[in-house]
Amino acid sequence: MFPNIKTRVMGSRMKKIIITVMSVVLVLGTAYRGLAYRPTADQILRKTVKLNRHLTSLKVLIKTTIFNDVHDENIIEIPEELYFKEGGFFRSQRHFSEGEDIIIQNGRQSLAVVSHDAYIDDRRIDTVFPFIFFQTSTEKLLDILSFLGVDTSVVTFDRIDKEIIFVIGNRNEKIPGSHLWIDKKRGFPLRFVGHITSGEKLTVLRAEYMGYTHVKKRFWLPTRIEYYRNDTLWIICTLEDAFPNDALSESFFELPSNVNPYRPLMNFLNVKE
Repeated sequence: MFPNIKTRVMGSRMKKIIITVMSVVLVLGTAYRGLAYRPTADQILRKTVKLNRHLTSLKVLIKTTIFNDVHDENIIEIPEELYFKEGGFFRSQRHFSEGEDIIIQNGRQSLAVVSHDAYIDDRRIDTVFPFIFFQTSTEKLLDILSFLGVDTSVVTFDRIDKEIIFVIGNRNEKIPGSHLWIDKKRGFPLRFVGHITSGEKLTVLRAEYMGYTHVKKRFWLPTRIEYYRNDTLWIICTLEDAFPNDALSESFFELPSNVNPYRPLMNFLNVKE
């Protein structure tokens, strides 16, 4: 009698062990399949395009903090206005005591006039924001990303603050290319990294899009953008107010016929270069 009881107890324990092992294998298998599945850039960007699909124009007032710049002070704070209009129109106006710095973008043409031109080509990083946030289809966004140097055929995973992030673009240090980091849950653009050259010098430019907020209960915008140059914090832009879908004339974004003193901004490198 007692051996039979012992056998039943051992059999019950063995059954529990087998069930536990099978459960662990099932969980690990499901997790592996989840990690192994890698969506395409087109699939990832569908959420991004939907974020602001009814946004046709935008005026943004920001406080801009510049660190270790060529100006007299190591840290300066200035007001800046940003203007966007669908169709690839963008204008930035920074107000310094000695005058204005202006960037105008019309489609894929970008010109700038600044009081200190030592880092004028680095201002190309400013133009990424309107490119990403004002596209009406994934096809157009994919095309723009290619123009910005992003190899959209490459998708990998990474983390920001322990959150899993999609990364679109080549990150091979030997072959400089741009890459865009996208929030997996909401489709928010979180980071852009691009490379430019001035002479023979390679510069890595990075933008961090942070603190997303719902503007007018309809549109998503970051409340803070940090710009880095070779991993050194360069500029912080903090949102103060936003005016979506106000009328903006295209003439406000017209490129001057006489480009002097305006200078074209350099494009990001891509893997083909």
